[in-house]
Amino acid sequence: MTPQRHRSLDLLRGLMLVIMTIDHLDLFGPVYRFTYETFGFASAAEGFVLLSGVVAGLAYTRYLEEGRLAPKVTRRLLTLWHHHLVVVAGLLLLRWWRPDERPAGSLAASLAAAVGGVILLNQEPPLDILALYLILVAVLPLVLRACRSGRAGAVIAVSVAVWLVDQVLSTRSWYPITINFRVAGVPVIWPPNHFHLLAWQFLFVLGIYAGWRVATGRRAPVGPRGRLWLLAALGLAAALGALRHGVGLPQLPETLLATGRPNLGWLRLVDVGLLAWLLLRLHRARPRLLRQPWLELLGRQSLSVFVWHVGLQLFLRPAYVDLAARHGAPMRLGLLAVAAASLSLPAWWRESHAQRRRI
Repeated sequence: MTPQRHRSLDLLRGLMLVIMTIDHLDLFGPVYRFTYETFGFASAAEGFVLLSGVVAGLAYTRYLEEGRLAPKVTRRLLTLWHHHLVVVAGLLLLRWWRPDERPAGSLAASLAAAVGGVILLNQEPPLDILALYLILVAVLPLVLRACRSGRAGAVIAVSVAVWLVDQVLSTRSWYPITINFRVAGVPVIWPPNHFHLLAWQFLFVLGIYAGWRVATGRRAPVGPRGRLWLLAALGLAAALGALRHGVGLPQLPETLLATGRPNLGWLRLVDVGLLAWLLLRLHRARPRLLRQPWLELLGRQSLSVFVWHVGLQLFLRPAYVDLAARHGAPMRLGLLAVAAASLSLPAWWRESHAQRRRI
């Protein structure tokens, strides 16, 4: 893959991180209404998981050919788990600092929740994304080896079948399963991941497949071409956006199975696919439009930036809500701008650390 294409992927990942930061700070606020699922049912989370799969397919295909796949994946899993521990520690610190945030008002329940987070059985927000990513990266070698042995079609078919299983299970009231128990008489709840693993693996597998194709010299799967196809895709994407926000068309709620976010409903998948295809067409027609050094910096250091954004979500959001309520829109926009700009700090630190190691 050319450096130019890598830069485009970094830019898009950086953009997803900025959007997630704004959404999680201004949750259900006026700015959130414009940044969350702006173009339809696709959110920054879907884009981030798909892009992570593409980047993984690109990078780890080379390690597979060089015979270094297992140690590289192991090292990545350890890195992810260490960052996940930082998030667990941050959530526990918040609950120690603010008793009103403790589950059942109990510090013992907070400690039990932290233990559950460490062993990946408690996947409450914000312990969900990295836990999901850890599991997805663990199956990465199986997908890549199957693709190399000529069974890419079988991999996609199995991934679709697993996604369909989740659609059926999502109609059951007991799915996904929550773990309940008591510690010293205090109820403890370990919620399951809000992003169903059986459904969201499909986006990651598709990303791996696309990255593997490019890394092995094949063309990326671009789908049909031509101006009529482009106009049809733009029209359908606009219609889905109207259905999502109730602009000229009836608004479809996210509680429907077809548009559901946890189960990655089929209409949501269609929207994600349309937007991904349109971005690919845009990149091929105007590659310079997908260049922005700051967003590329954030995308290159996405893991550290993601953990930083979780810290903002945990510790800045209470003050943000209070100040925004007292001082109105200017304060709200100013704080969001400062929070987004602060994402540069972990990215710059990681870049300088990597440069020192090279030297």
